[in-house]
Amino acid sequence: MKLAGQVALVTGAGRGLGRAYALHLAKLGANVVINDIRMDVADEFNEPLMAPTVMDEVRLLDRQSLGIVADVTDKAQVEAMIDQILAEFGRLDILVNNAGGHLAPGERSWASSMPPEDLKKIMDINLTGTIYCCQAASRPMKERRYGRIVNVGSLAGLRATSGQGSHYSIAKAAIHHYTRSLAAELGQF
Repeated sequence: MKLAGQVALVTGAGRGLGRAYALHLAKLGANVVINDIRMDVADEFNEPLMAPTVMDEVRLLDRQSLGIVADVTDKAQVEAMIDQILAEFGRLDILVNNAGGHLAPGERSWASSMPPEDLKKIMDINLTGTIYCCQAASRPMKERRYGRIVNVGSLAGLRATSGQGSHYSIAKAAIHHYTRSLAAELGQF
C-alpha cells in the first residue's frame, strides 16, 4: 500500500496496458482516474473486464475511481481533465501517459512515403498528447513540490528499422527525448 492516499491519472486506460497500469496502481493503494477517448473501448477489442468498467474494477479493489472521457490531443480537454481531477480529489500525484499507439496501416507508415495525415495523427496521439498532459499535470505537481510522471515509450523509439511503423518510431523517440528534457526541468520540484 505504498501509494495509499495518492491520486493517479492513467491516459488510455479503457483497455490494454493502460488498464493494467491502472489496476496495478490501485493494488498499490492509489485512487485512480481512468482516461480514454471512449470508456467502452474494451468492448471493441473483445477485452473482458472483471466489472462493467475499468473504474468499477478499481472500485472492487477498495479504491476511488473516476472516469474522464477526453481526447489527449486537445489541449483544452486535457486542461479540463486536470481541473476536474483537482476539483474531485484535491490533488494529482501520479501521471501515466499511456494513450497512443500505432494506429495506421503498415503500408501507410513507410518513412519515405507516409501520408501527412497519418504522420500528424500518430504524432498527435503519441507525442502531442503526452506533452499536453505533462504540461497540465506539472502545474499542480510543481505547486505541491511533489509528483511522478511516467511517459510510456517503446523500443521502437530507441532503434531505427527499415520498413513499416516509421511515424510511431519517430513519435516514441521524441517522447524519450521530451521525457529527459522534462526531468531536467522538473527535477528541482
